Amino acid sequence: MEALWRILVNSRIGRWILGLRRFKFRIFSWLWAPINGQDTTNKVASPHPPPNYSLHGLNTDIFMELFSLLNGRDQQMLSSASRQLRSLFMPALFRRIEWAPLLKHELPPSSLWPYIRTFAVLGDRFIRTRLFDNGYESHYTHQVQVRIASQLKALTSMTNLDEVQLYEVPFGPWPQLIEVIISTPSVKRLVLASHPYSGPSPVALSTVSRLSHVSYNMHRPLKYTPSSNIAGFSGGIYHDQTCQYPADLVASEGRLARAWLNPKTLESLSMPGQFVLEALDLTVRWNAMRELHLEGVFPLGSKGAEGILDVLHAMPRLRVAHLKLENSSNDIGCREYVTQDALSKYTSHRLLPDLVHFEAPISADEHILSVLPSTLEKLLLTAYPLFDFFYFQRLVIPASALIRILSRAEFPTLTSLEISYSTKADGELSAEEQLLQIIPRKFPRLQHLMIRRDSKRDGPNEARLAEGWDPTRPFGNLLSQLFHLETFSFDADIPGTRDADALSARRGYYHASQAYVDRLVASLAEQRARPSTLRKISIHMYSGIRDTTNYPWGPWLIWDIVQVRVGGELEYQVRYRKAPKLVPYMPPHLMPTLLPVVDRTLVRAGPLPDHIMQRSTQFQFHLNGLE
Repeated sequence: MEALWRILVNSRIGRWILGLRRFKFRIFSWLWAPINGQDTTNKVASPHPPPNYSLHGLNTDIFMELFSLLNGRDQQMLSSASRQLRSLFMPALFRRIEWAPLLKHELPPSSLWPYIRTFAVLGDRFIRTRLFDNGYESHYTHQVQVRIASQLKALTSMTNLDEVQLYEVPFGPWPQLIEVIISTPSVKRLVLASHPYSGPSPVALSTVSRLSHVSYNMHRPLKYTPSSNIAGFSGGIYHDQTCQYPADLVASEGRLARAWLNPKTLESLSMPGQFVLEALDLTVRWNAMRELHLEGVFPLGSKGAEGILDVLHAMPRLRVAHLKLENSSNDIGCREYVTQDALSKYTSHRLLPDLVHFEAPISADEHILSVLPSTLEKLLLTAYPLFDFFYFQRLVIPASALIRILSRAEFPTLTSLEISYSTKADGELSAEEQLLQIIPRKFPRLQHLMIRRDSKRDGPNEARLAEGWDPTRPFGNLLSQLFHLETFSFDADIPGTRDADALSARRGYYHASQAYVDRLVASLAEQRARPSTLRKISIHMYSGIRDTTNYPWGPWLIWDIVQVRVGGELEYQVRYRKAPKLVPYMPPHLMPTLLPVVDRTLVRAGPLPDHIMQRSTQFQFHLNGLE
């Protein structure tokens, strides 16, 4: 009997009967309802009851913010907790899909297609360099290309698809593949992280491109790997010491690009500088273009910077121009965008009247700043490459030349300025002080300032620091006149901060430079403008040939200027920002991810070691009820 009673109490109907007492027969509660907001104790109650916070009481926006902070495994576990959470998080979980056609022939199930916003195709090298298994096709044969192009026709059924990414697809984006992509009405963005296409003959596509954003392989724009390269060599090689693509490859890539770059729809373009003259039809106006990003070396031939200027003229509505172009060691062409003789062409109009962001390394005889619009907000005159490199000519102009260039600029609304200059020649230290006095007068509204100087240096065998030069006074005076400045980044070129100097740490040289930098930051912070908005000072500490991409903030050390209250008064403290733990650098498309595939599970895929691949079944997420 006791067992039967326990079962009855714990049953659903028993819990319902016992729960009736919580209702207190509310149907008669009007007899003793409070009057004028008073409760039964004659106290005035709040007209709005306190909110009842619970997990399911959070709105969708808060849920999605929390969900975005989780890693892939936690996202998968949370999504599988309940059907309600699954339906809520499915759009975020499957927003980006990666498909390796040599590893997994089938596309993701059609039930996932409404959630897909970005579709990434992982190509030949991704498979061959990570999975040496004879069970997988190891080459993109003609039959494989036809199969993939046929399968990707399903993209037209992914109604919310916005972006297609091609990673390490051999032979570049072959025409059949591009035909499929541009025939998908919803696709507006294309990312090409593959080697250039080396096909012959012009390409004629039957569909007019609707693409608005096209990005080429910008994470290694100067590297070229010929088809004869071995499969396991994933780093790529330079074609020759000029770091330039072969002329025939540039021509074929340009012909292919012209097939899908539509001047009526293209708004943003990122590509190697060598391709731009071949890829764009400069006889028409690209009125839709708003952002241009070029990297690598200048185009082949004698046009050089003049050809880039023709590109800018063809984009009258351009707002952002990133021209990170470099001179190869064998390139002797003209590198002035606007020469002294060409200034007369701009007496009645300005170049690019809508431009707000301009970035380019410039030579000492450059006049382009004289023809840019006065509404410019960001000006980056950074010398590329950032450090001396065997294959390139680094264009670092003297401080005196930079004075002449900036004195002709009229940008009263400029908020961001980055400059590079040299003080190695005699008299340039005095010119530097004059330059630092000009900056706050010409650009009083600066919020961000970066200064990179290339100076005479003491050798690593010496124990003194910048003898005869103290940056505190000239640079402190600069900061004291910039009342809107928020961030200041300073590459003082201090001895002991390069790789060759850091190797001499056993001599106490490197540690001395660190102490010197600490004192320098404190002095600069003390001399800032009052009242001040300055909140961050960054000092360049690592340079040379060492790759600093895996450093938390690149080669910079950061100090924060924080406001604290001491004894009822506000004071400012300079605090060194402790760097997070270093992690090995890996390109985003090669990072381990949770890869949705067709067998109704999410399995961890990507370039993982074998011992992790063997445990991938621990991270499975069953998509019940999706089909």
